[in-house]
Amino acid sequence: MESLYKIVFLLIYLLGFNAAQGSLLGPGDIAFTGWNADSRDAFSFVALTDINAGESIVFTDNEWSGTAFTSGESELSWTTSSGLAAGTIVAITDSHSATDVAASSGSVSGRVALNASNEGLFALLGTLAAPSHFLTAFSSDGAAGFGSLSGTGLTVGLNAIDFHGTASQDDDVFAYAGIRAGESSFSDYLGLINDTNHWLSQGGSGSQHNDGIVPDTPFSTIPFVVQPAAVVAEPSSLSLLLLAMIALVGLRCRSSANHLSID
Repeated sequence: MESLYKIVFLLIYLLGFNAAQGSLLGPGDIAFTGWNADSRDAFSFVALTDINAGESIVFTDNEWSGTAFTSGESELSWTTSSGLAAGTIVAITDSHSATDVAASSGSVSGRVALNASNEGLFALLGTLAAPSHFLTAFSSDGAAGFGSLSGTGLTVGLNAIDFHGTASQDDDVFAYAGIRAGESSFSDYLGLINDTNHWLSQGGSGSQHNDGIVPDTPFSTIPFVVQPAAVVAEPSSLSLLLLAMIALVGLRCRSSANHLSID
């Protein structure tokens, strides 16, 4: 009986361990929703998948050559504290200052100083010297902003956004203004967010980030939500095995109780 209990305990542990694990972030698992290069630099992004506690994302305005990052610009690292649910917006404020930079969720270190023209911003896993996955990219003016997307796995309009050739090219403040509810999965928002037609922007001399004309900072942190169809989950083989073992324990306990009653 004792060995049977040990097996059940091990199965419960394995189920819990399996449920706690999440897949690594990949291209399109986050998307930028705001970008401000006026005065107190800032940007925001939405998680389009659950992000595990302790996960770190690096942001840089260095250009990508197709094989490596250039140097001379800046880098910022954001880390989750206790995990982040899909649909949550993270706003990074005062990103130009290593002492004042702050995040609405998680912790942040380093700095990213955004230029008002010909600027880009990458989000990635790993390090600038050895990126393991590119997550998304933003450019206010095409190759002049982020350089090349070759070798990143990113595609403009799908999991990256570029305002080159639009009326918003080289504006100073950008914000996503599309829908945040009604889609059946978070990935369905990806193409909407990376479509320049769903953004508002301002540009010009002086500072537009708090002039009372949209878009302004702080950026909206209203979360994205989904309305999935009802799905009956199929039990996993491990779950079925666990249920069988629990039933077996119950039968053994009942048998033991009956045996004691007869005695």
